[in-house]
Amino acid sequence: MAPHRTALVERARALRWSYARFDAEADRWAALLPAHGVGRGARVGVLAGNRAETAALFWACARVGAALVPFNWRLAPPELAGVMRDAAPALVFGEGRFRTAAEAAAPGARWVDLDAEAPALLAAGGPAAPDAALAADDPA
Repeated sequence: MAPHRTALVERARALRWSYARFDAEADRWAALLPAHGVGRGARVGVLAGNRAETAALFWACARVGAALVPFNWRLAPPELAGVMRDAAPALVFGEGRFRTAAEAAAPGARWVDLDAEAPALLAAGGPAAPDAALAADDPA
């Protein structure tokens, strides 16, 4: 692998992550998850447009043995409610414009706004989460 090569491009925010940066971002998210009760077998939702954070969260969840559940932000509120109810996420990351719909659809899930809250949580850091030893039946 070439750590300096481009792994991800998000044109809307002019982001370009190398493989090394992508790996570091996934590590940061993986360190954050256990502090919010996410571990093996947990489901983490994401309700956002196409964003770099979603890709990092996929890897972060796998590293702690959780599963990322991306929700389609284009669903009508009753459809979103049904999907979120079935998924039963413990934690949902999303864009602020979807907060009201997400909280109505999954009232028991903790919401973290990707723009307003996540940067401060990530900056606070935490110990690196160890890679979870996965079994064949783990959701990750």
